Amino acid sequence: MIDYHIHTIFSDGSGTHEEYLKAAIKNGVTEIGFSDHICFKEVEWTMKTSDMPIVIDKIQNMNKESAIPIKFGIELDFLPGFENETKEFIKSYPFDYVIGSVHHLDDWCFDSPKQVKGYEKWDIYELYVLYFDLVRKAARTGLFDIIAHPDVIKKFGHRPTKNIDDLLEETARALKEGDVCIDINTSGLIKPCKEIYPGKQLLEMCNNKGVPITFGSDSHLPARVGADFDYAAKLVKEAGYTKSAKFTGRKREFVEI
Repeated sequence: MIDYHIHTIFSDGSGTHEEYLKAAIKNGVTEIGFSDHICFKEVEWTMKTSDMPIVIDKIQNMNKESAIPIKFGIELDFLPGFENETKEFIKSYPFDYVIGSVHHLDDWCFDSPKQVKGYEKWDIYELYVLYFDLVRKAARTGLFDIIAHPDVIKKFGHRPTKNIDDLLEETARALKEGDVCIDINTSGLIKPCKEIYPGKQLLEMCNNKGVPITFGSDSHLPARVGADFDYAAKLVKEAGYTKSAKFTGRKREFVEI
């Protein structure tokens, strides 16, 4: 029960670090990691870089008395052309892990409910082609330890009518080549797609390629820390996984599921 995908009031979450920790212990989570958003675009849900020292100090102090380990992570948007800025930002702070994610196609934030009408302008298959191309590029940068919700493009229930087996297979290959974990993200279960990210097909392909996994609730509410992890554990075991990854100082080790 390790939950590495949690958002606080410092980005777009609705709880404090202390409230999440209390809920995590109540929900049986044995280790948590905070991963507020950083985006080099001007979006309302990004954390302010000026708050970074406050968060570092908070996590360090909480760890002194916490009943469970607390890890310091970040969720960084992958934006082509911003690789150097991303690299310099990561080097500036003592992260335990860095999550890379794709939320934008150019200036369209495709996973925002406020911009959902943008899907009407697309052939969904072509949209999936562009999205998974960005996921592969993110994986291969070497910047990230984990790729968040790797098929989040399905969030609002848009599915291509064409077969996407080759897209998924190529993506699983890139994740392996990039030596990144994938985020088994349970938040998809409460979105219109009604499915964990990634779906079972991509998950099985990743297992076949030897791509490691972490677990994340993508909590924006304290009550959802560790949500649906029993179901997620069952799903990954069915796909062939027996271990998940944990991080300290960006060093990876494995624990039994």
